[in-house]
Amino acid sequence: MLNLFFGFNGRINRARFWFAELVRWIALGGLLALMVLVSGDSWTRSDFDQLPVPLRIFWGVTGVIWLYVGLVIQVKRWHDRNKSGLWVLIAIIPYIGALWTFIECGCLRGTAGANRFGPDPLDKTAAHDAPAVTPSSVPSGPAP
Repeated sequence: MLNLFFGFNGRINRARFWFAELVRWIALGGLLALMVLVSGDSWTRSDFDQLPVPLRIFWGVTGVIWLYVGLVIQVKRWHDRNKSGLWVLIAIIPYIGALWTFIECGCLRGTAGANRFGPDPLDKTAAHDAPAVTPSSVPSGPAP
C-alpha cells in the first residue's frame, strides 16, 4: 500500500487512481478539521499567521507530502497510459491542462498488456512483481 502512495515506479488502473485520490482528499479534510480543532472556533487563510510556529511547520510539511502523493499517483496513471511521468506538467496549462489530465488519467483505460512501465494492472494472470518491459523490447511502429 505504501508503494501506491510513495513510489513513482509502476502503473495503476483507474479504480486505484480514484481510490488513492479519495484517500488523499479525505486525509486533507481530516487535517483541516484537526487544524480547526487545534486553532480555535474557525480557521481561515488570514488566521494562518496567528498559528503557533510548530503548527505552521506541521501544516507545511503535510502540505508538501499531500502534493508529493498527488504527483506519485498521477505519474503512475500516466505510466498506465504508456506515457512519461513528465505529462503531469500538462496540468500547468490553464483550463485545457486540467481537462486533459482528467480525461487521460481519470476516464481512459490504460494500455492493454505490458508496456515499458510494467505489467497491465488489470491482467490478473501477469506477475505484478515482474520487472518493467525495457523500451527496446516494446515495438515503436505500427504492426506489420
